[in-house]
Amino acid sequence: MVYRLLLLVAILVVAQEVFSQNLQDAVRNSDRFYSGTARFNALGGAMGAIGADASVANTNPAGFGLYRKSEFNISPSVNWRNTTTSYNGTDVTDAKARLELNNLAFAFHKNTGRQTGLTEFTWGMGFIRTASYHEDYKVAGRNPGSSLLDKHTFDLNNPTPIDPSAINSDPSLAYGAALSWNTFLIDHDSDFNEYFHANSFYEGNQSQRVEQRGATNQYQLSFGGNFNDLVYLGASLELSDYLYIKESVYSEEINNGEYTTLQDFSFEEHLRIDGIATRFRLGGIVQATRFMRIGLAYHFAYTTRMNDEFDNIMTSDFGNGQWYQSNSPEGSFSYRVRSPGRMIVSTALQVKKRAMFGLEYELVNMSKAEFGGAENGYDYEFENRQIANELGMQHTLRLGGEYRKGTLAFRGGYRFATSPYKNEDVQSNRSTFSAGIGFRNSKVYADISYLYDIQKTQVYMYDPAFADTADKKLQWQSVMVTLGLRWK
Repeated sequence: MVYRLLLLVAILVVAQEVFSQNLQDAVRNSDRFYSGTARFNALGGAMGAIGADASVANTNPAGFGLYRKSEFNISPSVNWRNTTTSYNGTDVTDAKARLELNNLAFAFHKNTGRQTGLTEFTWGMGFIRTASYHEDYKVAGRNPGSSLLDKHTFDLNNPTPIDPSAINSDPSLAYGAALSWNTFLIDHDSDFNEYFHANSFYEGNQSQRVEQRGATNQYQLSFGGNFNDLVYLGASLELSDYLYIKESVYSEEINNGEYTTLQDFSFEEHLRIDGIATRFRLGGIVQATRFMRIGLAYHFAYTTRMNDEFDNIMTSDFGNGQWYQSNSPEGSFSYRVRSPGRMIVSTALQVKKRAMFGLEYELVNMSKAEFGGAENGYDYEFENRQIANELGMQHTLRLGGEYRKGTLAFRGGYRFATSPYKNEDVQSNRSTFSAGIGFRNSKVYADISYLYDIQKTQVYMYDPAFADTADKKLQWQSVMVTLGLRWK
């Protein structure tokens, strides 16, 4: 516990914003789970060297050079997210289902009429959803001997006790300790000049309900060229729209406590983060043999300009009509997040035009993520050092296969991504299994895919320096349909 308190003191020394950015923000903005068409998802996303699919704008845009016709497609999906949390021996399960649009794309193919050089090219534009943050979960259990009020009390007592008359004028307390003070959850002992809170014997139950919404959507312009059916080169430029909304309600229910008249209290947090970025990718594919292609793509580092909006509400109930509420100001803060570049190596094997196999490896150094550009001049030295120390290389493997029988195609795939954290207990490796079937002729096609994804993470109901860890397991299932039209 002494170590935790010392760590918190270090954080307080350098933090200048109530809602400071953290590792989770950096990972959420930089992490990628490529999506797109049902065929792309059924093949585990391993289409960088297979190409001829609008989704490859996300991975290797040189795949646009492999188109032979123009096309339009749309890909809606139904997603189920089941979440189970375990907190001090108590398990809670929650679920959420949602209809989403994953992909909408045009690809326009042109034959140049040349016998050598650039013989064909395709350019495309479209919408692709690369991340969805819609998830509900709940953490609950008996009070383990700590409280959110410990954090607020600590803030008032350290480094030296603040004068009670100055609490509501200190902006660093406006979103936490001041709310507890205004709702009589914290009191001041003038004899010892020390603050204490109303649940110091840690009675009752703790719970937190979290609702997350938002997505990362990309609007892309891509180009791919075919040079003598031997080399394919491509590039994509995109505008990325980022939105993340989190609303949580934390509560402690004492109910006829032995040592306090406090019945219960709740702490609501509302956070909205939005941002816009531009990204650029280059890729190439070589027809190494008649049956094998090899691809290489690089995604350049990019910067997202972020804006946070936040406010909190504290309520307390001491029974007999003694009910109090305090609202924080509505705050906002702007800053930048720089996400690292990444490299993707891919290969595709074709067997007698009946079967196709794809394999990809992606490498990104997540420790190169970086905060900066704070509107108040804050340098983020502590947060960036934490990113460098706790995040590391992330390796992703994608593989998939397709077998064709007449107008039908049968597909399967697998993705494996290592944790971006050096400590895998914080966030586990990620495994994704997929399968699908498709129909296509010269003018139309229809594909359907099923995806199952599982990942484990650690969550905290309040400041990790005081709260116990809760383990969260997210199981994501998705059924996607793609409908497409093709023409010369």
